[in-house]
Amino acid sequence: MAKSNLEAVKILIDCVKYLSRQDIAFRGHVEEEGNFYQLVQLLSKHNLVLKQWLNDVHNRPYKIMADSTPDSNRQDMLTIFVQFADDNLEPQERFVSIKELRLKTGDGIANHILEVLNELQLDPDRLVAQSYDYANNMSGQLNGVQAKISDKLQRKIKYIPCSGHRSNTVVKHACEASLDINCLVGTLQNIYNFFTFEYKKITSTIRWGGKYQALKAVYESFREIVETLDEITDDSENFDKDTRNEANSINTNMKTFNFITYLIFMKNLMSTTNAITNHFQGEKLDLLTTGELLDRTTKLLERERNNDDNLNNLITMSENMSKSYEIDPDKEFNYKQRRRRPPKRIDENPQTAHKFTRLQYYTNSFRQVLDRLILQYKEVLSSIDSNLESLSKLAPEYITNLSQQDVVNICQMTKTDDSNLLYGEIQLFKTKIAKECVTITDASLFISQRKSTIPRLYQAYRYLLSIPVTVASNERSFSKVKIIKNRLRTTMDDERLQALLSCSIGTVLVDAMNTQELVERWSRNKSGRRI
Repeated sequence: MAKSNLEAVKILIDCVKYLSRQDIAFRGHVEEEGNFYQLVQLLSKHNLVLKQWLNDVHNRPYKIMADSTPDSNRQDMLTIFVQFADDNLEPQERFVSIKELRLKTGDGIANHILEVLNELQLDPDRLVAQSYDYANNMSGQLNGVQAKISDKLQRKIKYIPCSGHRSNTVVKHACEASLDINCLVGTLQNIYNFFTFEYKKITSTIRWGGKYQALKAVYESFREIVETLDEITDDSENFDKDTRNEANSINTNMKTFNFITYLIFMKNLMSTTNAITNHFQGEKLDLLTTGELLDRTTKLLERERNNDDNLNNLITMSENMSKSYEIDPDKEFNYKQRRRRPPKRIDENPQTAHKFTRLQYYTNSFRQVLDRLILQYKEVLSSIDSNLESLSKLAPEYITNLSQQDVVNICQMTKTDDSNLLYGEIQLFKTKIAKECVTITDASLFISQRKSTIPRLYQAYRYLLSIPVTVASNERSFSKVKIIKNRLRTTMDDERLQALLSCSIGTVLVDAMNTQELVERWSRNKSGRRI
């Protein structure tokens, strides 16, 4: 790659020397019609190295991801990552900037991001998408960063809300459909606080994978926790009155059929959603694969919701577990859900009111949570589909159904020069792609190996794989910030922090550096010791 860049630059310098020697103007009223531009385009037709270099420089779309976190000085630091598809059509992420965020408004953050792109000499015209969390100053349709970026660049830039944050909030909102589940979460928090002697929230809306681990740990260690709480309650010699009262309160809440039932239900539910939560935290994600996984998860939840036997089995498991602690499910249910007769001014015939059985009550409660979860997952899926539009037809399973209008839409999105040529390339290879490729990764590898034959399809895939999914990389960088800029390094400036953070995050690039080349660059640097 470095050799091809060197050859291309040599050709450009020769073009400059030729125009200067012949006293020919470089630019015209329109840059694309200028002598320098046209001369380079002419030479690229007869030089494959220059042609490939121009394609790499000018036709590589990218997307930005941004998020902020306070550092050890309590200053908000904005981290920016860039995602693009490399020559082999593999999604790549690069950390490019961390600076103090002085203005937290949508306009201020948008200006901050555009200044960074300008410093890095990244062409704003190649910016195809942006991804942030769901905060109002980032996602607002009028004054959010995503709206301000589009306004300042005078074109619509796709905004992809962080799917990781949205998935977490979906689970959170679904659980709010049941008061009993909120009580379960409160008891889990009390257990954690009691045994760790500190208040640390395990119910974070950002890391719901941690909540699944908490549910699993309590379920698997249920007997040990109850026995420990019993011992603390009875041990008046080693524990004070407040501690014993708190232990007894938690123990009483745990040894109920209600707690055990919802503990088992939520553990099974979140084991289903945990897969997609972990997927959103991964690297090298593409929106098409994410949409497919979300669709499969939604269909799995619908099957569980409509499977009476499965829901009844959860209640049976709860009954068997309750017997070990001498809990009477019917007695508890009849006491808590006893009929409360309303006055006749509200209901003239209160004796006709329907009374749920214990089985009906819990299955209805399960379905309320599942219905809300499914509905909100479908909203996320609908948002992904609206951002993909016709690009979803490039998947191996759908490419044979790609229409001429879909190709026109793709050309408008990817700025491909000729929709007829793109359609011809797809027709030429669509059967082979559908037959030999299963995933979008397989199709990307197939197309990248033939990019000289099907350059427009290659460009469409590069655009598709540059669309963001989450800002998980920004979240991971926050942990590195706290390690590098700790309480002993509070005076570190942004430039040094960015340099150290780049080495810490970009370990693959650091390992690939040529030590000899770095030494030579350092020896040529007379102004200082930095490279």
